[in-house]
Amino acid sequence: MKAVVLFALLFLLPAAVLAQAAAVDTAMLATDITSVDASVAAAVAADKGIPVLIAEDGMLSDEIKSELASLGVKTVVLVGGPAVITPETEQQLRDLGYKVVRLWGFERTGTAVAVARYFYPEGAGCAVLVDDTKNSNADSRRQWTASNLAAKFNCTLVPVPEGTLPAEVLDTLK
Repeated sequence: MKAVVLFALLFLLPAAVLAQAAAVDTAMLATDITSVDASVAAAVAADKGIPVLIAEDGMLSDEIKSELASLGVKTVVLVGGPAVITPETEQQLRDLGYKVVRLWGFERTGTAVAVARYFYPEGAGCAVLVDDTKNSNADSRRQWTASNLAAKFNCTLVPVPEGTLPAEVLDTLK
């Protein structure tokens, strides 16, 4: 699963985003525990030119620390709650001098809504909604396809419980 997330992320992020990464002061950190948060982050990354790093098992590795330092990042946005990106990771980032913003909500949909509200405070103009069964293995392909579509049209990606449209999503869409 971890290789799939990293492989898909590399395909998702266009070369322009990777080239811009050196000029940004913000980076996003998602996890390989579930692919949906990385899909949501990648859609925003393509629009905003922000690099997305993947924390294996939600932990901060030496490789991620080096990458953040080489990019000159000042703010790290954690995409996902403490169940997927550990509180220790958040504290380590703070101890290293980074401003840390954690975006998460109740379930995956709440996390996506928090990401949309943070990165598009005046509205994104469009959103791609994708069914979410909460089974990363079953959902990954569908969510990466939706993330690519969102990235192509500069939209936010919102996974929704399969066959439903939660009130928080309707409220955000307004």
